[in-house]
Amino acid sequence: WQADWETDDYLTFKLTNLVWDGDIAEGDILNVLIQVHFDEDAGQIPDMIYATFDGNPICGSDQPTQPTQPTQPTETTTNNEPSTTTKRTTEKTTTATTEADCSEVFNIESEGPGTWHGLITLTAETHVQGWQVEISFTEEVDNVKCPLAEVSGGGRQWTLSSKSFDDDLEVGTVLELRLEVFYSGNKPDVNSIGFNEEELCSGDAPVSTTTDQPGEDCENAYTVESE
Repeated sequence: WQADWETDDYLTFKLTNLVWDGDIAEGDILNVLIQVHFDEDAGQIPDMIYATFDGNPICGSDQPTQPTQPTQPTETTTNNEPSTTTKRTTEKTTTATTEADCSEVFNIESEGPGTWHGLITLTAETHVQGWQVEISFTEEVDNVKCPLAEVSGGGRQWTLSSKSFDDDLEVGTVLELRLEVFYSGNKPDVNSIGFNEEELCSGDAPVSTTTDQPGEDCENAYTVESE
């Protein structure tokens, strides 16, 4: 999914779908990948505190919180015990299945009856002009959808081919392909993945990840993938 963005104060941003990716069917899961840029000398990493979708609140609150009062200085004591540093992190709930050779480039993000959503992450080692991703499944697959690729194939063998707007990859470019897999029989897992006829991995079932329903804050509505 891709979007245009706009902002008036660089605190609140609005993302609007492009013409070609605005059609979302009922029950579809929309994964929005954003890259946030901020000054290196900023006091802290900016965090998402409020989000809406088509005007409906998803998480958090648009009311600012009261600043905390500074604490009184405490007496410094000497202690030979090693100190412990606590760092705030964004949690991501992961349920592991069997360890897989493809887990470094692929994971299942969510599942539903007869379908699952997965993410393939690839890095271009050389300049690429046009690409194909070959996927082998462990079971029969009825259909595969991917917004960033042309899909062909059937059964257990499927191919994702680049479109005109994303076929040119410079060295080091990270290609993230989200796909939806439909099946009517046994749940299929990814058996192997190839990129431009070069096998990247093969093996057992991938790692599955699931997330809880969004709560009062936004920690369960998004994850920080890298910093």
